[in-house]
Amino acid sequence: SIQKSKHSSRLEHYADRELPSVTVAIPARNETEDLEVCIRSLLANDYPKLEILVLDDCSQDKTSDIIKKFAHDGVRFIKGSAPDPKWLPKNHAYQRLLDEASGAYILFCGVDTRFGSHAIHALVEYAVSDRKDMVSVLPKRLTNNTAAAFIQPMRYWWELSIPRWLTKRPPVLSTCWLIRKERLLNQGGFKAVARTI
Repeated sequence: SIQKSKHSSRLEHYADRELPSVTVAIPARNETEDLEVCIRSLLANDYPKLEILVLDDCSQDKTSDIIKKFAHDGVRFIKGSAPDPKWLPKNHAYQRLLDEASGAYILFCGVDTRFGSHAIHALVEYAVSDRKDMVSVLPKRLTNNTAAAFIQPMRYWWELSIPRWLTKRPPVLSTCWLIRKERLLNQGGFKAVARTI
């Protein structure tokens, strides 16, 4: 796992016209200012071919108002629906975002993710240079939230320390991961893992 996922030093740089289109897909439910800060960091990105989709996943608060506030900046609001009992809610939300995405790559991220102005550029250039269909990154923690400081590292430990070859799947952290849309569709999308955490 370490050998396969180590950082490549042969990164190439591409002209804007050579870069693939990217859809950033964000599921949001009952969000606060985290969502707004996340969207603002995406809008400040220098990636030239960017689509931003935010799904309001059946919120009971003003989440949809936060999303719609960015409509003039090109952020697309997607109305969510209650999942069928055969689906886990997050997988259902991801499938809905996948259905709406038009980018060659999809960058799934949580509302608590913040992006530097060159972050998406770096992620895509790494994926394209290294011929990777999927890249999952471990974001740097910026908050002092005690619960998050404990829960998230445990999740990371589970994904990164257990030999994933035993489960025949690569480690994936849903906080921030980029995948080639065609590859995800060829694997059955989220329908293929509707009840899998």
